Amino acid sequence: MRVGWIAAIAAILSFALAGGVAWKAAQPARALPFTTFQLGSAKLTILNGYLRPSSRGGARDRIQVAAFYPDFAPAGADDDIRRDTDLDARFAKTLFLTLSPASGDLDPAQRVGKLYLRFLDETNWSHPGGLVAQAFKPDSPFAGDELYYVAPEGHEFAARCPLPDATRKTPSTCAADYRFGDLDVELRFPEALLAEWSALSAGVNGFVEAARR
Repeated sequence: MRVGWIAAIAAILSFALAGGVAWKAAQPARALPFTTFQLGSAKLTILNGYLRPSSRGGARDRIQVAAFYPDFAPAGADDDIRRDTDLDARFAKTLFLTLSPASGDLDPAQRVGKLYLRFLDETNWSHPGGLVAQAFKPDSPFAGDELYYVAPEGHEFAARCPLPDATRKTPSTCAADYRFGDLDVELRFPEALLAEWSALSAGVNGFVEAARR
């Protein structure tokens, strides 16, 4: 008799457990608020709000993210855009970063002295923020761009920007490259933020450090 009760209780527990598992499986999975990526030897965990559409889902050899300046808040989801959104004002504070495994190319901190200087026009001028500005020679591989850098050789910061063009319909965008050990990071930002180069660099450093945790 006792054996029969034990068998009955075991059957009830088994049925309840199976039902509980089935119920749990039927519930919609809650999406995590972040995604973890493996870029070469670097493991990065990034809030989904930073990710641009091209970097959502699946394995990637590079990650594209967007953030708002100056607080580096997430800007990849575009969920703040409405009919009355001032897109020009939004673009003016949006930063785009591309993260990839470090290449075997020249370290970006060495590019000014070892690559760019020989292609620059002799004329230079000062830019707000303490940067030196020089245009690339018309017959150089970088013709059509200007270089803005911290003297003497841009180790601290350097960015390439297109030459001024009054006919350009969209704001000019500059590009600065950084290397963080096993990671390369390209930052694209509105030219109007050039004078904020120190804060931009600090923001990139903070973003990468946070993603590694």
